[in-house]
Amino acid sequence: VSQSRYGETKDTMHRTAERARCLSLDEANFTLLDVLPGSELWGSLKGQFVPDWSKKSFKGVEYLPEGLTKNDLVEGQKYMFRRFYSTPKRAWRIITRLRPSQLGQFMRRLTDFRIFELKKGV
Repeated sequence: VSQSRYGETKDTMHRTAERARCLSLDEANFTLLDVLPGSELWGSLKGQFVPDWSKKSFKGVEYLPEGLTKNDLVEGQKYMFRRFYSTPKRAWRIITRLRPSQLGQFMRRLTDFRIFELKKGV
């Protein structure tokens, strides 16, 4: 298995999802690496990525670890969210805590983080 200097592989994404699912957590967040100016990572990755300041932070692929494609990262993130939130008990806890005023934000998060995808034109 190819692994980048920063340790991400398809296998580590699947293991992270399984580990998070086994913990007694109500929520988990699986973000894509966002390389921030001035960080140590920014300096060490200089020239290995092109920053995209127009994207939504932590939601778009900016840096590709060696051996992974943009699609691998997007699908990996989708898998982790779906795997974690797919237990009925966890889903029920979240739904029962929602207030009506939070429903719009909740739906945006489901689509922003690829937990649920709306088909365009349908």
